[in-house]
Amino acid sequence: MNIKKYFDMTSEKQFIYLENLVIKNIPYSCYEIEEAYKLADKELKVIKENNWSIDFLIAYEISKYIQKRIDYINYFFGIGASSAIAYMLGITGEELEPKKNGFIFEKDFYKSNVGIYARFGFYVNSSLSNEIFNIVKCQIKKSKLDFEGERYILAIGNVNIAFYFDINTFQRYYCRLEEFASLDKFATFDEDYLNILHFGLSYSYEDSLGFLRKCRDNQLTETDKNIFFSRCNKRLSLDEKKSFFNQIKKNVTKDFSKTIYVASRLILNEYYPF
Repeated sequence: MNIKKYFDMTSEKQFIYLENLVIKNIPYSCYEIEEAYKLADKELKVIKENNWSIDFLIAYEISKYIQKRIDYINYFFGIGASSAIAYMLGITGEELEPKKNGFIFEKDFYKSNVGIYARFGFYVNSSLSNEIFNIVKCQIKKSKLDFEGERYILAIGNVNIAFYFDINTFQRYYCRLEEFASLDKFATFDEDYLNILHFGLSYSYEDSLGFLRKCRDNQLTETDKNIFFSRCNKRLSLDEKKSFFNQIKKNVTKDFSKTIYVASRLILNEYYPF
């Protein structure tokens, strides 16, 4: 596991390295070549724009190391869990393939103001997370490992990697998500709302994300509301449009997503089949 080589690169070289790595692995993915390039191109633009190349490269190195040490697929949370690039690079397995599961790669969509934010979070035992930290520490002296609630956070420069080790964490996630899903008749998860706005109401992808972010921050204006109503099905009554609008405002949260739901279920099935 060589983390240091990435920190010796400029951000531009990090991106080029990641891009070449993706291109090299595209023929081995489950996608048709043309489709794979389109998916990769879309995500790479977001990654470059947000300077996330280093996050993906470090996650790639760590996932390769974990796969050599223990015999199971690396399930993880964060933006990478819905990434086709993460899937193409073998960071995630078939069970988290985005297209099959209807995941949407978001632009930091689940970023929370609570605690340290990590774009990648692996499920490993505490001894393995310490083992990984010791290897990284030898390469990057300023890296550190902190304990935060139900996880360890490995900080490497500006990159944070989370290591979850308590199966009860995922049991709680799963139960909360099951309850959340049962209360919602229009759409179950954030990804479904994005699809409704984008495909059902003809919002652009960027406008869909902007709308949902405004929902979360209580910043929707009367203009936003009027645009939403005008795009709703003409057969809906005004009361139905208002109900739909208010439901999205109420149900879009920082904590729930289809990716977390699926990853939690996979981990629970792996260790406690039910």
